[in-house]
Amino acid sequence: MRSCSQVHPVGIGLSSWFWDRFIGEWRGGAVFTIDLIGCGDSDPWEPADEGMFVPLDWVRAIEALWREQIGRKCVVVVQGGLAPVGVQLAARRTSDFNGADAVGGLVLASPPTFEAMRQGLDQEQVAKNWRWLTSPPGQASYYLLRLRAFVSFFSNLFLFRDRADEEFVQRACRGATIEARW
Repeated sequence: MRSCSQVHPVGIGLSSWFWDRFIGEWRGGAVFTIDLIGCGDSDPWEPADEGMFVPLDWVRAIEALWREQIGRKCVVVVQGGLAPVGVQLAARRTSDFNGADAVGGLVLASPPTFEAMRQGLDQEQVAKNWRWLTSPPGQASYYLLRLRAFVSFFSNLFLFRDRADEEFVQRACRGATIEARW
């Protein structure tokens, strides 16, 4: 029996609950989900105090889940901008983790282009984004993006073929805390 490890997409208020409906319908092997750094029930993360986290930090968290709970080959499902995390996990090899032994399949749903994944993010652009997000207008933007109308708009635009239902929007709004903004 195969295991499946699913990584929630990055978005306002999203965490492992994103997969609850899928898990409720799934009749296959075991399914494992994780709350990425700063999301859901994970430890809070304050970049000003702890530094910026990078995709490798997410990969390490998934490795820990694999070592502590899964321990056998699994299919890893990642969505959107987290595709590079899945690819990096599958290719990673350290003294206590071998992606080839852990990842038996990789599902990339709506990944960015290969060129975008290969190039990564320009560090100057990351620094510019950080300055914007920590500025008063950037902080005010997050308050606006947490509003129900924006959560519904972006969910409909990026995550649903038709429309996000009430339960999804409510859960995303509940998860859109100030602590999770990073």
